[in-house]
Amino acid sequence: MLLINLARVVISPYFSQRFIVYRSVGSFVKGRWVEGEIEEIPMQGVINVAGALELKSFSEGDDVSGAMTFIAREQIYVTRAANVEEGIEAATSDKIMWRGELYKIIKVDPYADFGFYDATGTRLKGN
Repeated sequence: MLLINLARVVISPYFSQRFIVYRSVGSFVKGRWVEGEIEEIPMQGVINVAGALELKSFSEGDDVSGAMTFIAREQIYVTRAANVEEGIEAATSDKIMWRGELYKIIKVDPYADFGFYDATGTRLKGN
């Protein structure tokens, strides 16, 4: 099967913008989540307002105070559990800073076969 790689479109200066991803891993210590050092990752991709289809599958959809989609060539993550066999550390969802607003990633559609990841983030209040 022939797959079309859209990675060049995702970073095209005609369509893309720069944003910062904040990523951290952590672990539970005595029943409390202890967050590790936060990594700041510059990325570039296509950014759009999240539409009804992206928000439809979330129970918190009524409470969303702004949601955006971030399409990038690099992996963007939601909260994940540790998997020792695969070398994956437990981590909270990535947060993305764009135009002075911080968004928490709540969903990622992995289109890696096509050269990109499509993440939906909700704006965190108080920023």
